[in-house]
Amino acid sequence: MDRVTHPWGYAVDQKGSTVKGRNGAHHSCRTPRLGAKRTSAEDRIPPARQVMSPQASPEKHTRMKRLLVAATAAVVAMPVIASTAPAAHAAPAQVTSTASVASLAGVNAAPAASSIAAYRAAAINQANRYSRQATKVSWRQKGRNATHLGKLTQQARLHHTKRAVFISRTQLGTRYRWGGTTPAGFDCSGYTKYVYGKAGKNLPRTAAQQFRATKRTSNPAPGDLVFFGGARAHHVGIYLGNGRMIHSPRSGKSVEVAKVWRGASYGKVR
Repeated sequence: MDRVTHPWGYAVDQKGSTVKGRNGAHHSCRTPRLGAKRTSAEDRIPPARQVMSPQASPEKHTRMKRLLVAATAAVVAMPVIASTAPAAHAAPAQVTSTASVASLAGVNAAPAASSIAAYRAAAINQANRYSRQATKVSWRQKGRNATHLGKLTQQARLHHTKRAVFISRTQLGTRYRWGGTTPAGFDCSGYTKYVYGKAGKNLPRTAAQQFRATKRTSNPAPGDLVFFGGARAHHVGIYLGNGRMIHSPRSGKSVEVAKVWRGASYGKVR
């Protein structure tokens, strides 16, 4: 049987029977017949390589060009997208609602004027509600109401004197107790110290000490302290305006609104 040497190094017969190659392995191949189309190297390239082959079809070239153009456009557009991203995120902040401002209350962000107005309206409504409930709820509930109203008035950005006026009414009806500083019982200076503490100001303990810690004024405004006894003040209350004050008077009495007594002097809490 005649043998020919295959271009790849295999020894085959004319009928293409299986013979040993140069490395001794058995292979089965057929010798191309005369006139048959020879297999080119391009035809033997795996399909994955044929995609990038210059001999690939025009449709494949078109797809590859489109992919390359899209990838290039994406890479070029990335810096533009990054530079415009802050502006895109900043736009919704211009229409922030009251609810979203409330969720940001703990963050150092300035709420819109409309949101502050909404907070103030809510604080006033809640203060009126707590004032009506004051004589009907327990002293523990009065403490919770004062704490809650202190937070609401802080969110509303009210001045501390106005906050004190609102908070003072949450304790209406609380019994006088000598040396008392809680809603379970107040003396006069313990009451003013408690109220202003909820409004964010720390006052000294006694009426005389509070007199020395405040600034004298002859034109009192709501929230100023009302003293009796001069520099040796023996009684103190909170001025409400129109000649009225709220205070814890004496043993046997409760926190109440009353006319300002004669001989009063006034001090502004700083």
